[in-house]
Amino acid sequence: MSGTDFLSEATAELYGSDPEGFTERRAALAARARAAGDRPAAKEITGLRKPTRPAWMINQLVRADPGVAARLTGLGDELRAAAAALDGAKIRELSQARRRLIDTLIRQALHQAGEHSPSAALREDLTATFGAALADPQVARELGAGTLLRPVHRADFSAGMSGLALVPPPADATASPAPPGNAPEADSAEGGGRADGGGVSEPAREGRAAARAKAAGQTRAPRAMKATQEAGVAGASRAAELARAARAAEEARAGQEARAGQEARAAKDARAAREAKAAEERRRAIAEAEQVLAGATRAADQAAQAERDGRDHVQALESQLDEARRRLTEARRRVRETQNAQQRARRALSRLTPARRDRG
Repeated sequence: MSGTDFLSEATAELYGSDPEGFTERRAALAARARAAGDRPAAKEITGLRKPTRPAWMINQLVRADPGVAARLTGLGDELRAAAAALDGAKIRELSQARRRLIDTLIRQALHQAGEHSPSAALREDLTATFGAALADPQVARELGAGTLLRPVHRADFSAGMSGLALVPPPADATASPAPPGNAPEADSAEGGGRADGGGVSEPAREGRAAARAKAAGQTRAPRAMKATQEAGVAGASRAAELARAARAAEEARAGQEARAGQEARAAKDARAAREAKAAEERRRAIAEAEQVLAGATRAADQAAQAERDGRDHVQALESQLDEARRRLTEARRRVRETQNAQQRARRALSRLTPARRDRG
């Protein structure tokens, strides 16, 4: 088996299995490649990193359904084309399709991983990663490889179209004064044609009567005209007051609507600012947690490697100790044998020594 085969087999097994046994299985696969004499492959296998739980769930989904990446890429291309064409209707339609696709993929990933009560953070990681794959074809390709290490939090589509609110201007209320009324007709008087007995002639009496009638008519005419003029002025003033009141009410209503709109926009901006701040803090916390996790993973890998090296060293030392003990045992056996031979030689010598004296 070549180095590429070792690495591809290890990658498929590690990222397709439960992450709980990732570290132990990676060590076994690296040892297998090392035992086969392929140290470069063993080094690359040792460098494979353990995925987080959300990334592992996505890896399992795309390995079980290889068409996930193609669906994300296709819908992402359609969304980008609709946004470039400023096609509002198409954008709304595709945005709904986007929500449906992400919801479907999340349900599939949770069901396949046996997550019956997922946390909000887990759902957010899955949503962010699928959204990033829709927005970026490169992320979709990485996701489709099934070797994702951690969730991807990246800028997503914002296909919503902002609405416009038009406030109508206040209507111009004008009033024209009512036309003045007609003046009452002047009274007329006719003088009698008879003569009285006061020494005044009939013509003289007629002249005085005509003068009195004329004076009375001249007095009544200005009064009627004045009353008519006063009535017209009062009507015009009342109409003007009503027009001013209507304009004031319309201006007040427009002002209230404008203030309400400003307050609504201010509240919306404040809410958006709070949400953006919370999202930034959440992203920062996630990034810090990922850094801590990466550091802990590196430390754990280094500790595991140190443990393996120490175990190998101990095994080598134990082998050397066993050999030394075997040699010591053999040396002791030889010592006993030589001592026994020495004792036998001494006994034989002691038996021979008196016989020599007798012969002498």
